[in-house]
Amino acid sequence: MEKSNYSVDQLGSNLNELQIDLATTKANLDVQKDFNDHLFKQLEGASGNLTKCILENGKLTNDLDYLKKSYESNLNQIQEDLDKKEEEIQELKSKKGEELKIVENSLLLQLNQSQTEMVKLQEDFDKFIYRMARNVCCKQKVDNNAIKSYEVINGELVCLEKSGKLLNCWDEQNSDEFAAASCG
Repeated sequence: MEKSNYSVDQLGSNLNELQIDLATTKANLDVQKDFNDHLFKQLEGASGNLTKCILENGKLTNDLDYLKKSYESNLNQIQEDLDKKEEEIQELKSKKGEELKIVENSLLLQLNQSQTEMVKLQEDFDKFIYRMARNVCCKQKVDNNAIKSYEVINGELVCLEKSGKLLNCWDEQNSDEFAAASCG
């Protein structure tokens, strides 16, 4: 053997320490291997879960794209339907507006006709009352010369001495009498 600075005891002690270190290192390696195996299993599980998540994400992305397209298609259809309904409403308003104008014009025409008829009826009524007043009041004037006019009060013909519509008992022209009495 060669000469070394270590004694046999020291070498034995160093060898013993190296064996302990080696055993500790082996134990550490075993623990590390178990730990690595455990991590590897977790990594495999996580990798499987990641793959599932990636597949699920792809499926959900496809579903989302489909739903977006469906939503846009439905939205476009609803907008088209809404536009059609608004157009129909405008057409109905226009049609109803025209119908209302026709009805309004018809009612105005009827009103004008009714007013014309009413004026004629009033004229006829006034002529009738004047003739009636001539018959009644002129006969009363024979007994009471102060009677000069007449009035319809509460639906009754009243012969008057003052106020009211003037009465001409001596003129025989009906239309001229009426005109004179109406104006006087």
